[in-house]
Amino acid sequence: MENYENHRTVTDKPFDPTPTFFSGVRAQDNIFEFTVYSTATDSVVDVSGDYVFLSRSGLLSFWRRDMKRHFETKITVSNDGAITPMATGLSCMPKYKMVAISTTAADIRFFNCSTYKFQHKFSIVWLPAVVVNMDCHDSDMLVCGDFRGYVFFLKMDSSLFSRLRSRADHLDPLNIPFDEIGRKRVAGMQWEFTAKSHFSNVLKVKYIPTNRTIISCSINTKRAMLIHYLEQKKSKSFATDGGISCFDFCEKFNVVVTGCIDKTVKLWNPSGNLSCRETLTGHLHSISNVLVDEKRLMIVSVDRIQTIRIWDMLRPRCLQLIKFQEGEFSGRQVFPFLYLDQQHDKLIITTSRIAVLKAYGPTAKQKAHYDSELLILIIYNNLFDCLITVGNKSSVAVWDPESFNLIHEYREIHFRKDKVGIRHVEDITAAGLDPSERRLVTAGRDASIKVWNFHLGICLREFNVDFVVLSLTFHGFVIYAAGSTGSISVFFDNDQDVLDDSQWKKVSEHSIVSVACYSNHILASASSDGQIVIWLRKNADAKLFLEDSTTLEVETIKEAKNFQAEPLVIKRRLCGINQILFLTTREMDKNVGNLVSCGTDGRIRIWNVICANKVNKWRLISKFKAVFRDCDGVLSMATDPRNIYLITGDTLGYVRVYDLEDYYSTYDSTPANSKKLQPAQYEQFPFLQLKESIHKNHSQHSKFQPDGGAELGYPAVLLNCFRAHIGPVLKVCYSDAKGFIVTATRKGQTRLWSVAGTYLGSLDTTENARDAHPISNTNRGRKNIPRDIRRAASPVTLHVLNGGRKPHWERAMNALKLYNLGHITEPSAHETPLFWVDQKENDNHFIKDVSQEFTLLQDLQKRLPYFSETTVGNLRLQKLELENVESKIL
Repeated sequence: MENYENHRTVTDKPFDPTPTFFSGVRAQDNIFEFTVYSTATDSVVDVSGDYVFLSRSGLLSFWRRDMKRHFETKITVSNDGAITPMATGLSCMPKYKMVAISTTAADIRFFNCSTYKFQHKFSIVWLPAVVVNMDCHDSDMLVCGDFRGYVFFLKMDSSLFSRLRSRADHLDPLNIPFDEIGRKRVAGMQWEFTAKSHFSNVLKVKYIPTNRTIISCSINTKRAMLIHYLEQKKSKSFATDGGISCFDFCEKFNVVVTGCIDKTVKLWNPSGNLSCRETLTGHLHSISNVLVDEKRLMIVSVDRIQTIRIWDMLRPRCLQLIKFQEGEFSGRQVFPFLYLDQQHDKLIITTSRIAVLKAYGPTAKQKAHYDSELLILIIYNNLFDCLITVGNKSSVAVWDPESFNLIHEYREIHFRKDKVGIRHVEDITAAGLDPSERRLVTAGRDASIKVWNFHLGICLREFNVDFVVLSLTFHGFVIYAAGSTGSISVFFDNDQDVLDDSQWKKVSEHSIVSVACYSNHILASASSDGQIVIWLRKNADAKLFLEDSTTLEVETIKEAKNFQAEPLVIKRRLCGINQILFLTTREMDKNVGNLVSCGTDGRIRIWNVICANKVNKWRLISKFKAVFRDCDGVLSMATDPRNIYLITGDTLGYVRVYDLEDYYSTYDSTPANSKKLQPAQYEQFPFLQLKESIHKNHSQHSKFQPDGGAELGYPAVLLNCFRAHIGPVLKVCYSDAKGFIVTATRKGQTRLWSVAGTYLGSLDTTENARDAHPISNTNRGRKNIPRDIRRAASPVTLHVLNGGRKPHWERAMNALKLYNLGHITEPSAHETPLFWVDQKENDNHFIKDVSQEFTLLQDLQKRLPYFSETTVGNLRLQKLELENVESKIL
């Protein structure tokens, strides 16, 4: 069995299984509480940042983070000389420089925790029952769970502690009866019980500040876990066989992880239904402690026979199994407490001794979608701060945007079984993230739609349609699916009601390749023949049919010379649409561009759509070319939530950034070509400086048209243009929170760029090995250009990727000065000037004396940008002023 478990675990172990031991207490005693005395902003003591542990006999110790003993004292004293009480709970209050300790004498004792003056200040006595567990939040609220199963919390303010601080030190500790607090006779302190209670003693209690709730657990089956909502003053109960012995809360995923008596580890959604979402099995005895590592997304659980299991939180598998030798821990000892120090990557185990397990360094996997030809979706999740990619071969990957490490990957999320029972993986054809950013929706080639919790890999809901879904869009809980038959199906998913297969009537036999939602009532769909349909959701009525008639008129003149289907093929190439998107921040008003489409002809079209107040009309207000070659097309688009930028990717691998801030945004907006750019834009985008210099000095050789490629209306201002991939840019997305652009090409190659064109990194193993740096480093990327781009990039792309700098020319000029290749001398009277330089009237003018290996013409040829249409050798240089060479050269 042990060999089987070791085979099941992964090769990269999170922790070193060999513990380091430190002396704790005497053998008959146990350390049952272990925590950190956190540092308060306005109150610092000499034990701030120390480890604090408490034994049953009342030994309180403070240890440094390097595991050296700092201070130690005995806190329990004889109770009237009859009984020596034992400690039951510990809580730190750094704001008031105190620690609270509960004992079996049914009291809570508060101590001043200064090592120079450790003193018992006051006690809350005559409690209804013995407090067995405590938790303190921000030193102002002390949550307690007692032996009867009740949970209450004490609210304390600074007025109470200021009075105690002025109390003379030689006086005995102040005893405050619990009933007096309930009668509000103690200023600065009050208590309150929760709505429900357990039917047995409380084993653990914890306050969750994010949603103002208190979670408690017990071994009672019906009320194994209670979640107490303080604002609503109500409690929700969770049941499980045998009860719950321990729990921990993951704030990042909003998940409660519990260790149960039935030998399982269960994951619960506190805001959802009352049943657990995931059950982890593998322990042979009941669970005694459980912890959540939010830094590395792991769960640590230990049972009563000293077996520790490390679980992957994102999928149900065991990462590591730790079993200690007989000589390391006594076989009869149960680990009373586990503590995970995420800051120093240490797992601390307490018995009568202290054992420390050190964590290994991260060895995160970098490669994902190894069998996918292309990515269906790339999107940044603001809620969970992660990148999500979906491959066409039924795989979903979650990435860390800072380190570009692969957090997790799910495979075979869409599959079918044949009659024999063999499992066949189905391709993913469409995917999207709902507006709440909590659910991922994927559509397979088997006409199935699945709703996922992408962090845990759990399928929450599944729908079925009668066509292959090619595009998805969302508005609230409504899911719109469109596909190969030209149909649109609507699903309503709010975890309660499901409106399944509400299919709208078809208006075209062509496939719908893209859908976009403007509001809860207006939807747009684009078919493969170039037609855009505006729908009203209320009655599923097609109100408007948008089509570029100018392209159709041109193509009707052409004759089919090569083959019979040539007109249809040409029409699809010139009219085909790849993607549409609504500019949702803009109103439906006259002359306002609120719908953008891109197609296979390389044009971007801006549409004015009005579908409100019984007015249904449309107009194509702008069309401009967004590619270099006539054979290229625009494959993908993206915009930010404020609709300031429009980012496109084409078949040649270029990414373009357009300015939409004042581009047909209002009725009387300024035309884009007449608007002057701000100086800040020239500083932010190096492309603008080069573009202006080329148009001023070498406009006849520029690849960029002076009118911006306008064919109708005014084009948008091109802020940036650079080559991101050698192959086509299949997907592009923009993160407004992080300020980066994500692009993807074939074989799942994904790269991250800044809006200005700085290369940030890649979600690829080989490129990350040499180019990965933190995103916060703004100077990176200038020296870390991808090798394939460096070999094939144009001067414009290199200028953008280098941030406007010319590092190679700086080295060349330094070499010229070092080896005196271009020294300056005064011309002699018998010296004849170069044949291509006019003789100057001023005899005192300086010219260059150039050696045979290096001439001014060769210097100039190398520094001029290269264009495929012309050669630099054909340029004529007339009346070249030598002192103005630097201003003429790009």
